[in-house]
Amino acid sequence: MTLSELVAQYVSHKRALGMRFYSEAETLASFCHRLDGNIDVVSVTVEQVQEFLTGNRPLTNHWGKRRSVIDCLFRFALSRGYATASPLPRYSPKLPPPLTPYIYSQEELKRLLDVTSAACSSHVLLDAYVLRALILILYGACLRHGEALRLTMQDVNLDEAVLHIRESKSYKSRLVPLGTDLNGAMKRYARQRNQRLATLTGTRGRSASSARGTNIAVARFGNPRSRRCACRPKEGPQPRRCSSTDSTRR
Repeated sequence: MTLSELVAQYVSHKRALGMRFYSEAETLASFCHRLDGNIDVVSVTVEQVQEFLTGNRPLTNHWGKRRSVIDCLFRFALSRGYATASPLPRYSPKLPPPLTPYIYSQEELKRLLDVTSAACSSHVLLDAYVLRALILILYGACLRHGEALRLTMQDVNLDEAVLHIRESKSYKSRLVPLGTDLNGAMKRYARQRNQRLATLTGTRGRSASSARGTNIAVARFGNPRSRRCACRPKEGPQPRRCSSTDSTRR
C-alpha cells in the first residue's frame, strides 16, 4: 500500500466516525507531499519522519501535534497489517515552554474599546458597535474568536444570560453564562443591531453582522494572535482569555 492510499483510507475512517478531521488531514497531506505519496508505507524511514517533523522550522509546541497525527496514522497502519513497524523517532526533543499567560487589565480593555471607532473606517464592512461587542464577548465569556463569530441570535438568551456554543472544539456544545455587566453590554448591542437592521430583510443570520446585514467571515476579523494592537505592549507575554467571572465593566 502506498502512503497516499493509507492516508486516504485513514482520513475516510476518521470522518466515518463523525470527526471533521480538517487540520489533521492537512498535516497528513503535507506529509505525503514531503515524502512522495507514491512510496510504499513500509519504505518510510525514521529519518524521513524526523525531517518532516523538524525540517528547517524553529522548534515549537506544534511539533508535538504533528508527531501525534503521524503516530496515529502508523498505529492505524499497524493494526491493519499495512506496516510492520512504526517509523516515528524514538525520542522527542525538548520543546520550548508554553507562553506565560497574560490577562488584559481593565485599563487595557478600555483602550481597546476606545479605538474601535478608528478601526472601523468607511472602507470596513463592520460597525464599531459590532467590534466592541466582539471584544467584550471574547474577553468576558472566554470564547474563541471562531465561536464568537459563529454565534447566531438564536444562540443568545439575554433573558437567562446564557450563550449556547454549538459543536466547538472536540465537537461538543456547551452553555456559557454571562456576567451582569457583559449581559448588559450584549443587550445594548442587540438594541443597536435591531435599530441598524430594522429596514433590512433576512436579519436572522449571525449575531455579529455588518452594517449591510451580511455575515462577518472569520478571515475578515482575523486571527487575534497574529495582529498587534497599539494598546498592547510590543514586548512581553502574549494575551490570554480571562476568567468569565472577571468584570467587563466599561
